[in-house]
Amino acid sequence: MRDFASFPSLLRFPSFLTALLALSAAAPATGTEAAAPRSHKGESVVRLQLPSAPEARQSRAAELLVLVEASNSSLSFWEGTDVHATASGLPAITAFCSHHDVGCTPLIPDVQALLDQQRAARSGDGVRDLRAFHDSFHTFDEIHAWLEGVATRNPQLASLVQIGSSYEGRPLLVLHIAPPNRGGDSPSDALRPRLWLQSLLHAREWLTGAISLWLIEHIISQYGTDAAVTALVDSIDLYIMPVANPDGYAYSHTNNFNARFWRKSRSPNAGSRCVGTDLNRNFDHQWSTIGTSSSKCSDIYHGSAPASEVEVQAIQAFVMAGGSSWKVFMDSHAYSQMWFVPWGYTGTLPVDHEEQLRVARLGRDALTAVHGTQFELGTGFSTIYPTSGTADDWSYGVAGIVHSACTETRDTGRYGENALIQIASYTSLVSVHLHPCLCPPG
Repeated sequence: MRDFASFPSLLRFPSFLTALLALSAAAPATGTEAAAPRSHKGESVVRLQLPSAPEARQSRAAELLVLVEASNSSLSFWEGTDVHATASGLPAITAFCSHHDVGCTPLIPDVQALLDQQRAARSGDGVRDLRAFHDSFHTFDEIHAWLEGVATRNPQLASLVQIGSSYEGRPLLVLHIAPPNRGGDSPSDALRPRLWLQSLLHAREWLTGAISLWLIEHIISQYGTDAAVTALVDSIDLYIMPVANPDGYAYSHTNNFNARFWRKSRSPNAGSRCVGTDLNRNFDHQWSTIGTSSSKCSDIYHGSAPASEVEVQAIQAFVMAGGSSWKVFMDSHAYSQMWFVPWGYTGTLPVDHEEQLRVARLGRDALTAVHGTQFELGTGFSTIYPTSGTADDWSYGVAGIVHSACTETRDTGRYGENALIQIASYTSLVSVHLHPCLCPPG
């Protein structure tokens, strides 16, 4: 395993690559905090239809945030405006919808039933069968071992880089994929562009990690066979971080899945029994300005300071060390079928907005071509609700990566955080749509 320090500090390349933007959202789809793991019996998920007019939407979103924050964990955001409610919290969200004339639709009537299904799948004998590896979710230790195996079996293409350690001491692992004899140590490699893809910044979004692992498998196995995949690897260095929040992810597998919906990190918070920070509110850009919480028990707690979490520090340091070599930064989340471009913290559009949308449309069209799946495009601020301190805003606003985006994978909520739909059917996205996206505009 190579260490972060062995990489060149500044890499440059005159063109850009947008290819893997489509890939990270391509596979189909799969935050709440409690003080301790619990049974989810009697809990449900409700979808709120906020007004479409931007000003009214932002106003209702702010009021909804206040309600959720005051609920003492009986309500929490699942994804977007889907709200996870305990039996005691359901009357409050129903009353909110009625009072504000907001549509309120039951989405998942029985959260515990989904967990029971996942427990049954996990206990099957085939879960550790590598032939069915991508048909199941896996623990952090299993993912770690699998990544080491990929790097060991494919030393000419892949190497495993540890960019740091989590609060609890787990390695922060990135798989670096580059063509044979171009491992990143020669002077000519300083001219190669880089692409970053991270997943599982939110611990409960298991599907995003599964997507990243499938992408790794497909790219490694098809290099030299599939023309589009070969052209991709020959054109850019890929850095894929399947588990950006290993402590939270490991915790979400504990207590017979009763911690399944844990979202945050696992670092302690001074003066509070509540643990963890929302890593996607902790990046050092417009930190704590909007769409976050100062409550240490909140799912969207932004931390004690910008980049206070070691996991965020490691990502920021590694990306900044790559300088202008980075051409794409993709942060993968689940679920909702959305594609966000900056900004999340303000409705003011950035100077590169049209170029960011151009690339987002390429990705959306590639996704639609596979199964007719529709992804909603726009800024995070206008499409869903305001957020600040997010990874994609930081990568654009601080690291200067124009093609920075956040994807919310399939589905639109039928399976919620528990989904694992067959990923292998997305091979055609790679071979048909990936290589044409390598071309710069013009």
